[in-house]
Amino acid sequence: MIDDPSKKHPIYGTFLFIYSSTFFILDLICLAALLDNKLRHFNGIRIMTAISMCEVINIFPGGIIPGILAFKGHIYCSNVTLSYFHGQSTLLFYILTCCYAVLLSVNRCLAIAYPRLEARMFDGAKVFIWIGIILVYNVYFFFTTTTIFFGSKSAHFLYNPYFGYPFKDDGENQNSWQYYSNYITAFFVLFTYLTFAGFYLHVRKQTNKMSFSGQKTDCTKSIFASVFINAIILCFSNTTYNIIKDMEVNDVFYRISLVAAIAVEGMNSVVYYILNPTIRGIVQDFKIFKIMKFYKVAPVHKVTIVVSKNSVK
Repeated sequence: MIDDPSKKHPIYGTFLFIYSSTFFILDLICLAALLDNKLRHFNGIRIMTAISMCEVINIFPGGIIPGILAFKGHIYCSNVTLSYFHGQSTLLFYILTCCYAVLLSVNRCLAIAYPRLEARMFDGAKVFIWIGIILVYNVYFFFTTTTIFFGSKSAHFLYNPYFGYPFKDDGENQNSWQYYSNYITAFFVLFTYLTFAGFYLHVRKQTNKMSFSGQKTDCTKSIFASVFINAIILCFSNTTYNIIKDMEVNDVFYRISLVAAIAVEGMNSVVYYILNPTIRGIVQDFKIFKIMKFYKVAPVHKVTIVVSKNSVK
């Protein structure tokens, strides 16, 4: 393999490796919690599990491997075949994560506003059909669309494999599928979660069954808070990438953009653990934490809140 010593970023590469590896461990723990028998029959959790699986898979090509490549000074010509499949797999699972985030936003909004419609659309095997349709759609583009390449010059994924070298980009290195997908998923997710918030506050005002304070926090609040935070991160990551990918900007912007993209794949686990008492309780009950004498600071209280029959209690 031919690397370019002048393109090495040992400090940034080490940071990416540690940053992504930390998220990988947290993602694995989160995925194990989501697969628990107490949760996995809920529609929203099933979609969250699909998202978590994409995150666990993509944290390797999207974060850990770029850390190693940035450390070594990897360029497109270092290994053309590896560069192609590395970029294409990263693109596939990132777009999958975004599309499943849209599906989750629709599911959660319907669960608050129109629970019967949500049940008709997602109950039983229907939720897996939605997940499967999105998967097939994205796999098709995996084999047909223009790929992205990681280069140490920008320390980011770009469509122009010769970025940073005196080769003219004649416009062939573009991908309208990702370009429009980034904007559509980012703003659709943000819009639906804002709608979700409106319905949530309306229901809370009407019923007095939901509370924003106290230990007995309903899971609808925690799910809304977690998915809304993720929507903001996703929106920032997607729009930032679309803006800078064709521009000669300072290296710091490329690095911020990649860090944000990795956060899309990793912050879910952190937010779920902090804001979701059910997931937190399951994680704290794992045997490994008991062996390490990981004790809870306070007991996790579970209450049943009637929001929709598919909300996690």
